[in-house]
Amino acid sequence: MRPRSRRVRRSFAALFAAILAFEGGMPGQAADAPPDASGEARRIFEQAREKLVQIRTLALPSRSQASTGSGFVISADGLVVTNYHVVSQAALEKAPYALEFVSVDGQSGGLEIVALDVQHDLAILKREGWALPVIELAAAAREMRRGEKLFSLGKPLDLGFVINEGLYNGLVERDLYGHLLFSSALNSGMSGGPALDTEGRVAGINVARRLDGQLVSFLIPVRYLHQLIAAARPPLQLLAQRQAEIGRQLLAHQETVMATLFDKPWPSQIQGGYQVPVLPETLARCWGTNNADGGSGIGSSNTQCNLGAGRFVTRNLMLGNLRIEYRHHETSKLDGWRFWSAMRSQFSGRVFGGRKDRQRTPPRCEEADIDTAIGAQRVVMCLSAFHRFEGLYQFTLLAVTLDASGSALTSQLTADGVTEANAQRLARRVLDGMRWNPGR
Repeated sequence: MRPRSRRVRRSFAALFAAILAFEGGMPGQAADAPPDASGEARRIFEQAREKLVQIRTLALPSRSQASTGSGFVISADGLVVTNYHVVSQAALEKAPYALEFVSVDGQSGGLEIVALDVQHDLAILKREGWALPVIELAAAAREMRRGEKLFSLGKPLDLGFVINEGLYNGLVERDLYGHLLFSSALNSGMSGGPALDTEGRVAGINVARRLDGQLVSFLIPVRYLHQLIAAARPPLQLLAQRQAEIGRQLLAHQETVMATLFDKPWPSQIQGGYQVPVLPETLARCWGTNNADGGSGIGSSNTQCNLGAGRFVTRNLMLGNLRIEYRHHETSKLDGWRFWSAMRSQFSGRVFGGRKDRQRTPPRCEEADIDTAIGAQRVVMCLSAFHRFEGLYQFTLLAVTLDASGSALTSQLTADGVTEANAQRLARRVLDGMRWNPGR
């Protein structure tokens, strides 16, 4: 029994030594240095750190900090790239703001706006008489492979400059401009920072993240930055110059949206006793719900489509989006008069207000009964002009069928930032595309 006992004691001694080594080493012995698990990220950050800046928007005259973002240097004469939305207050608001950079080592100074790209959410700024090392851009035509490693840099939440490692996962579906889908964390304050490939070149620019997801972030392809650099003009020093340029770009954006929407016929979808036109699945996603009679005597089914093409203009204004909603209502309890009264209430205060606001004029509306392929409809169309952008309107269409005593279809279309001509095209596409459901 003794030899076996000695073996057991030796086994426990070996196990005890292993535990001590795992927790920091045997007493009197030096622990091994931790492995350098982030060597690649460390190398990328060290190469880029002198080329990174924080972008601050300062409210004048107090110079208190109104917002922050990130940026990076692209030229030896002081050109800096960030997102448009990072500098939107200074670019478009009448209240006085100033822009300031702060480098990783604490240098700071003022910045002027050189070029803006609202469509792709980019801005180029400049600091006169200032030189920092320049970050290299990847080629505009560079092709990326799904799963390729990228490193996002910036200063989140004003806490300090960071580097986040993530993966490129293709282009975002249903996106007009082909944003890059980036599987990593982007936090507030990192907007406008660079996303670098393993060679330390800018492959994309941080722009946004999904608040309802995890590690679902978006980058602007570097090709749009190449285009903006090539088209850069003298600094946009006056508010009127910046406003006119932003308006021109918003007009161009809505023309891109309309050209894409009207390139092909829209698909149709069953909504109760009707077929209705919906936005193409390649551009938008539609969601539906069914609601049983909840005591009102009316059951309904709903389809809502959202194009999601809105461009950030200011904190409380996005233009370029399009939404369509259809509701089929049906009753077996209410008589024709009470049912129609309920449908008529769809017009009461649901969409159209008489008050003007800071962004728009009061709506100018027209109401009429018109004949369509599914019978007579009561239609209201409203236009509200945007104060700062000539030729752009918020357009709303609301329609309800008049012919069926026990069922009705209500339709609503809202387009933010379209021309009057394109508003008319959208109305015709919706109203002319309605048909009876052949299965009913």
